[in-house]
Amino acid sequence: MVRDTAPAPIFHARLVFDGVAHIVTDIPLPTDGSVRFYSIGRETQKVGQAMFCARNASNTAVAGVALSTSTTSTNRVFLVRNASTSAVSNNKTFAFTYESYSLFMTPYGFGWGTTFNSYTKGSSAPTQGLEFGQGMVSQKFTGQMGRIYIYGDDAKNCQSTTDFNSYTPLYNLRPCTYLGEAGLWCVETGRFYGNSNNSGTLSVAD
Repeated sequence: MVRDTAPAPIFHARLVFDGVAHIVTDIPLPTDGSVRFYSIGRETQKVGQAMFCARNASNTAVAGVALSTSTTSTNRVFLVRNASTSAVSNNKTFAFTYESYSLFMTPYGFGWGTTFNSYTKGSSAPTQGLEFGQGMVSQKFTGQMGRIYIYGDDAKNCQSTTDFNSYTPLYNLRPCTYLGEAGLWCVETGRFYGNSNNSGTLSVAD
């Protein structure tokens, strides 16, 4: 659901996904752009699950991050694509003992905090808007997301979360409730993005 009129949103720290709800936006992943999550995690299931993606004209998720089916009760195992129909990075792990983390993806790699895993970007660029809570694996996200920042190509060489502080995001998506519905608010466009599924529920947390 997309709305772009009326009252101000009520902002919250995190958006909570129930493993069914997801969000489809009309916000593109810029050419050589980057995505940074201020915080993500608190997954309620320790299984493979989608986090975010962007699709090509054939509706294939060619960019994004998921926890792969190799994920265990101990470690998250990441599956990453960037302009590719297959993984450009896989089997990088991060323990579930860390409740949340600052995930990011650039044209040259992905990571969290000061951890950076390099890869070679593919050539199958996405053409559709970014989606949150679904993507490259069938199970939708069961965790929580904080603010989400979308950057242009000026931030493409970032290799840590703090590196992004030198750049201004093109889009700043904030967890909120709007007219009683939970979702993401784009600060730059004044547009609300709620649950795009016909079932499931989004909620907020602080």
